[in-house]
Order: sequence, then C-alpha cells, then structure tokens
Amino acid sequence: MKKVLKWLGIAGLCLLLILYVGVQAFQIYFNRNKTEVAVSYVMSSSATTKGLAIRDAQVLRASQEGYFNYSLTDGSKVSGGELISEVYASESDSALVSKVRALQKELDMLKESSTLSTSVTDPSALGTQIGKTIAQMEGEFQSGSYAKSADYKNQLLAQISRRQAATGQAVDYTAQMSALQGQIDSLNGQLGGKVSYEYAPASGYFSSAVDGYEEVLTPQALEGMTAAQVQDILDGKSQPAAVEGNPLGKLVKDFDWYVACVLPDEKLRWVKEGATLYVEFLGAYNEEVPVVVERITSGEGGKSLVVLRCDYITKDLVNLRIQNIRLSNKQLSGLRVPARALRVENGVKGVYVKDGGTVRFKQVNVLVEEGDYLLVEQVATPEETVKNEETGEETTVRYLELYDEVFVEGKDLYDGKYL
Repeated sequence: MKKVLKWLGIAGLCLLLILYVGVQAFQIYFNRNKTEVAVSYVMSSSATTKGLAIRDAQVLRASQEGYFNYSLTDGSKVSGGELISEVYASESDSALVSKVRALQKELDMLKESSTLSTSVTDPSALGTQIGKTIAQMEGEFQSGSYAKSADYKNQLLAQISRRQAATGQAVDYTAQMSALQGQIDSLNGQLGGKVSYEYAPASGYFSSAVDGYEEVLTPQALEGMTAAQVQDILDGKSQPAAVEGNPLGKLVKDFDWYVACVLPDEKLRWVKEGATLYVEFLGAYNEEVPVVVERITSGEGGKSLVVLRCDYITKDLVNLRIQNIRLSNKQLSGLRVPARALRVENGVKGVYVKDGGTVRFKQVNVLVEEGDYLLVEQVATPEETVKNEETGEETTVRYLELYDEVFVEGKDLYDGKYL
C-alpha cells in the first residue's frame, strides 16, 4: 500500500511538473503580449526638390545710362547714403577704374609692409599662416573660382613681408611701389569723365542681379500663392516682365527671406510648421543653412506648398532665385520603438514595458515618425519624483530606457500589473 501511495505521489508531482512546463511553454509561444526591445537609433529624413527664393527687395535704378563700377560686392550690408557704384560713359573707363583699384590695393599693401617692425610676431606662426593661405587659395582654384586671386596675392605678400621683418631681413619695396604708382597715374590719365554716382536709398543688403521678379515675388504676395502657382514658376511656365529703366541692382531690405517649394504630402510627416530644418542649395552653396518651416498649405494632386524662412545672407545666396535644394531634418538620435506601441494615458504619451514580472508605463517624447517606427528622446534621468504643488503628493515618473522590453501588442495592460 505504501508503495502504491509513493508511486501515486511521484506521478502527481510529475503531472504537476508537466502542467507547469506546459503553462510556461504556452505563455512563451502563445502569449499575445508581444514585446520589442528599445534600441539606440539615428534617424534622418530628406527630400530633393526645386526651391523659389523670395525676398523683400527694391530695384535700384541709375539716374543715367552707362557702365557700372560697383564699390560693393553682392551680399554686402549697406547703409542709407552709402556709395553703391560709379557710372562711367564707356565700358573701357569702367574697366580702367577696376584696374586702378586693384593696383592701389597692392600699393597700399606694399606701403604697409615696408614699415613693419622687426621685433614682433613669431616667425613660425607666420609660416603656418602662409601655409594655410596657400591651401585656401589652392582650394578656391581647384573649385574653379578665381575671383579672389588678387586678394590672395596681397594677403600672401603681407604675410611673407611680416615673416621677413620678424626674422630681421630688410625688405625694400621702393622700386615696386614706384612702378605701381606710375601705372596708376597712367591709367588715371586715360579716364574720361564720370557720368554719376549712385547711392543706397536705405539700409539693406546689396545685390547686382535683377531678374524682374523683385516687384512680383514679395513676402506679401507669397501669403496668397498656391502650390500650383509656385510650381508654374519653378517649371518656367510663368515668366516675369522685363525690368524697365536702368537697373543698377537691388536692395534686399529685410534680413529674413523665404524659400517656397512643393513637396509630396507623404514627406510632410517630418516637415512640420515651426520646425527647424536644413537646406542645402545644390551647386550654389554647399553648406547647410538652417530654416524654419513658416507655413504649409495643402494643394492638389497630393502635394503641398511649403514656405521656409531663412535669416542667413551671403554673396552666394543673395542672388539665388530658382535652385535645386535638399531639405532635411539632419540627424536625430534617440530610442527606436514601434509606432503601434505608443499609448496615451491621462493625456500623457508613453509605452508599456516589461519590468521583471511587472508592467510599467514609461513616458516618451516623440521626436519623429518614420514608417512603422518612432524615434523618441533618450533622457539622461530615466526616473524622477514629481511633487503636486496643490496636494503635496509625490509621484514617480518613469521614462523609456535603452533595452527596455516594450509591449507592442497586449490586452488589459496597466501600470503595476503582474505578469
């Protein structure tokens, strides 16, 4: 009898063990509360399209016809009453003045170099400066830009002169300065009379380029434009009228300017009003320029008008009108979780995670959504105590952490539930 009871006990224990293993196996293989691990991730989105630059600009018209010799470079900030250009009767006179100015700059540099002290400046540091200037010059020439050739020449001359002075070497530029002064006097003798001087009517940023859109594409006009109208301009279907008078250039009156583009609606999941994005003007300016999404207006055919505001002006950007651009939100880093895991509890966004044998609700700050996944902020302090100022009650707020097991699917989940 004892043997029978013993065997029955063993059989019961085995049955319980089998039942336990079966329950565990069922939970493992058939549990509907599926989880996915939160991992570190870097996400970026971009779109390439055409952009239309729009500025608050005033066309400047010369009082008389002639050939302009500008005293300013494009993108320069000017004050009201500042000289913009001299206007000459002939193209040859204008060219002669440009030559005289280049020679005068070189002469001034030699005069300065001939009076340098021999007791200051580290020669080795100056040698490093010379090397950097040569490298910059080579970079410009390799990119096909030779506009700064004379500037680099004068800069190198000054740096070499300083280095020679610092090493105690006597430098005599008397003969060179005399020759340059002779050339300047000769060229000045060939000049005819000036026609007029042109001055800036107000403060702003100068540009010598005029395309006829200045008085048509204004920030005020942009407010009423549709995606279709902007697209027609980008496609060349709409052309501006010819500029009348004697256009000297334009004065951009406001530091803020705009870029209008048309994007497919599926791109708008990461293009939001008020967001800071980055624009690269392809082939014109290779650096990324920060912009703010000013406005998004829905259009036809699944496309929308996106207006970007920019407050960055350079000589390369001030003349742009229609340009291929790459718009991006740069790279954002954070934690990657499935979009379907997101829950809203009491107005707070978060996800449920597996914390040992307990379910925990952890808050998330969504940075961007891409397809079926979210990129959420990875906070430095994953848990903090918050005190209610009215009741004095303290509550623990938890945030999603790296490698948390996030519930993707599940029923009846709540904070503190035992699994």
